[in-house]
Amino acid sequence: MNHHPKVLIGFLSLGCVAPPSGCADVTSLFRVPEGFAVTEFADQTLADDIFCMTIDPKGRLVAAGRGYIRILADDDQDGRADRAIPFAEESSDGAQGLFWDGDSLLFSGDGGLRVVYDRDGDDRADSPSELIREILTGDEHGAHAIRRGPEGWLYLIGGNHARIGPEFAELVTSPIKKPIGGALIRFTPDLKHTEIVADGFRNPYDFDFGSNGEIYTFDSDNERDVSLPFYEGMRLYSIVEGGHYGWRNPRTARTWRFPPCFFDGIAPLADLARGSPTGVERYRHTRFPDKYHGGLFLLDWTFGIVFFVPSSQLGLTPPSAPEVFLEVIGNEGFAPTDLVVQPQSGDLYISIGGRGTRGAVYRVSYTAGKTSTVATESDGPKVVRHLEWREDLFDQVLSQATQGDAWTRLHALEALLRFRDRFPSEARTAAIQANWGRPERPIRWLCAKLIHAMEPDQVKDLSEVRRNPAQELTYCWGIHTFHPNQAAERAIPHLGKQFHPEVRLAAVRLLQVILGDLMAESAMNSIWEGYSRRADPRQSDPPLGEPVRFRILEALVSEFPSGSAEMDRELARALAIAETDSPHALAAVAAKLDLDSSPVEDIHYLAVLARLRAPRSSEITTKTVSALLALERKCIQGGLNRETSWPLRVGELAAGLAESDPAFAAALLASPDLGDPGHAIFAKVPGLDTARFAEVFLSRADSDPEYLWSPELVEVVARLHTERAFPILRDKWSRRPLQAAILRALAAHPVVEDSTRFLEGLRSPDPQTALLCLRALESFKLTPNADLLAGCLLALRKLADGKQWESVRKGICALLGGWTGEEGVECSASRWEDLLLELDPSLRARLESGQGMNIADWRARLAKIDWESGDAARGEEVYTRIGCASCHSQGKGIGPDLRGVSRRFSREDLFTAILDPSRDVSSQYRTVLVETASGDSFQGAVIYEAKDSLILQTGADTTVRVLGDEVVEKRDLETSLMPTGLLDPLTDAEIGDLGTYLRGLEE
Repeated sequence: MNHHPKVLIGFLSLGCVAPPSGCADVTSLFRVPEGFAVTEFADQTLADDIFCMTIDPKGRLVAAGRGYIRILADDDQDGRADRAIPFAEESSDGAQGLFWDGDSLLFSGDGGLRVVYDRDGDDRADSPSELIREILTGDEHGAHAIRRGPEGWLYLIGGNHARIGPEFAELVTSPIKKPIGGALIRFTPDLKHTEIVADGFRNPYDFDFGSNGEIYTFDSDNERDVSLPFYEGMRLYSIVEGGHYGWRNPRTARTWRFPPCFFDGIAPLADLARGSPTGVERYRHTRFPDKYHGGLFLLDWTFGIVFFVPSSQLGLTPPSAPEVFLEVIGNEGFAPTDLVVQPQSGDLYISIGGRGTRGAVYRVSYTAGKTSTVATESDGPKVVRHLEWREDLFDQVLSQATQGDAWTRLHALEALLRFRDRFPSEARTAAIQANWGRPERPIRWLCAKLIHAMEPDQVKDLSEVRRNPAQELTYCWGIHTFHPNQAAERAIPHLGKQFHPEVRLAAVRLLQVILGDLMAESAMNSIWEGYSRRADPRQSDPPLGEPVRFRILEALVSEFPSGSAEMDRELARALAIAETDSPHALAAVAAKLDLDSSPVEDIHYLAVLARLRAPRSSEITTKTVSALLALERKCIQGGLNRETSWPLRVGELAAGLAESDPAFAAALLASPDLGDPGHAIFAKVPGLDTARFAEVFLSRADSDPEYLWSPELVEVVARLHTERAFPILRDKWSRRPLQAAILRALAAHPVVEDSTRFLEGLRSPDPQTALLCLRALESFKLTPNADLLAGCLLALRKLADGKQWESVRKGICALLGGWTGEEGVECSASRWEDLLLELDPSLRARLESGQGMNIADWRARLAKIDWESGDAARGEEVYTRIGCASCHSQGKGIGPDLRGVSRRFSREDLFTAILDPSRDVSSQYRTVLVETASGDSFQGAVIYEAKDSLILQTGADTTVRVLGDEVVEKRDLETSLMPTGLLDPLTDAEIGDLGTYLRGLEE
């Protein structure tokens, strides 16, 4: 990511102030504020599929991608890069963080934090990189951005797959000891030791420092949980030392995350809904208009948007109001990965790439008003964190904790926690009393942490101080682990409507924790993560007394409903944790379900109902069933997208409701509302008569010619007797989205009548479905014919690489061997093709793809080539000239990596694939055809897909983005984006050279 520890004077300017002839003006492709222009600084020929950028000591852009780190040089100063200087061929998995520090360049890649040096200043790394610290890299949720903090420590941020564990908490001062999820870590200035600053992130890709030494990051949403109660959008955070940011995966949950209102989680400054956050950069310059000075730019990869947050919105109290600064117009492929501000010109540079997509760098400049080359904050931030103890810090920290502004107080409280053993209890008590009622929740939370760190006798002095409600709740949070009964008794009165919403929410969350807190281990990876109890408080140390527990439940029930939607959600969650058997609570929660309620809220309250233990009346059972069956209809009517987790979680919800209500399954079957296609996800409800359940859907389908069948519905019908189910499923065979599910059903009871369907199923993109079809064909005693032989050979030609396909590959070869009597034949498509054509030349017409070339003539020509005289160096030039590198470089999403290809394919197979690329398209590289509401059609490989956004790679250097509501139809194709005729202009010698080069590519 983008990283200059301080602004240097005399940087080399990167080009034009206004777009002159040398700059490729592409402003028309974007929506930007008036006075701004966008030009293309570098295209994919200089740096493709860019992961991140930084600025070198000479003021030049440095870009990194898979296998490269390059300096982009604008030699003639015309605003467009003239060449890419190959600084280092490092990071085979692609550096996702860069930081230039003097004569060293640090990056996150190749399994850790690494460093390369350029001590002689020749723009080339002096030697291969050195490993500083192992950490998981290369994963989209692995180790990412690197920056030097204003106090001199080095910071690195990682997602929840980065495997940042307790071993990174090396220093005794580490704010976090046992991290959960993604985390921010920091290294001592000598890079020898680490500590964990904050955790609970999902996948923050970048971060930056503010003018007060604060840290901002942009975390990802849990996109597969859209329209579920625990979905949270992209979040802009201010990072507080020791803070937890809500994401519980992988240690204690898979999908659930803290709501923003939880006192023990740090609330976001802004929620930006759906997207994939990447770059974060604060504008430290005066070239742009005043409103941008000190503000934050944020990138969203999914929708191609640059957000901006003014500095006035960057406080400790949410919410902020980000604005859209730049967005792409139409379907232009713009997937931004990083951004930097050039220190002299003040221009904003944005890179694009990711997942093998086209790379480029765009320059955003302000072309109106006066020109300025003044960088801001050359003297550093106003406030610096205190990370190393000095004797003069004692008075300084105490003064800042009691007299400073919000940021000053926050950093002082962080220092008090860090060096608490150096401050007497009286000093800490004074700091707590000066801050425990502040309006900023992070400050109150730090005060609670300070209280928690005190000895019981030290806390006694605070307990006797007269407090307002906010101070009282801060105190209760500080003592709840060693005085749970006292904390609960003090918190209960603050549930009342007369208190501020933040006080009430802090109280109910505290009571949730005291009741055992959330997420039973058995609930992992289910909807119950956010509704189940982690531990029995009566067995804790010290235990929660039963009289106090009773009073907590009595208070929760009496306060529900509270008149506040947010408070009601948490009161109900607390009742679910306690699994109360109160009939009043059951009725009150059920009353939340009505025709006009939000489906997302309905899911929340249905989940709570499933955890309550009071007996159900028939009215509540009927109401529960009606609410469950209305969920999909409400989502459709409200225009709410549902992602892959939605049917899984709602199916679990239905099963949980049935387990808590013996009458639920019968009421579900009896409901007149049952029968929508989406209701098929309820097939696994305990106690359900599956035959009757299936017949309900068939009756609806018979009466509605527009009835929309789904794969889930196929699975439901398949549970009927085969004589009833199979004719219906065969009748639906022409509907391609259903075919995989139909094949799985038919394969459970295979009959010869379906052999042609099983033969087609061998070409399924799913190895398990293909294997089921193979087993079905193996069970038949078929007489071989041209259709069977050609079908098996076509399937063999189109199989993807990988161990998961080996059983299918060997099985197809065994079938062909058994049918032909040719045992022991090499299991390759080309060998079997030659053999089958010898046995039956008429098969040729069935096997040719119709691309217009004569494969037989080409094979004859290839057989005469002198392969032994080929030259790899000349072959590499041919490989580049005919465009192979643009699609087949490592990590490109459009074509397979060709390293080691000679070990996977014979020469004949390899060149046949080059001649006729659509002949044997692996399922991994098949394309789709997308038709839009505006009448456009796009064919390409899917790079990213969600309900609300689709990104296609449509060519070697082109991508398009189509919004979900613009897609009219999307269908799979068995064609390749690779063009035919690539070998036509080559001489035999050049083909020989190409073969030698390909044969030399190593894994």
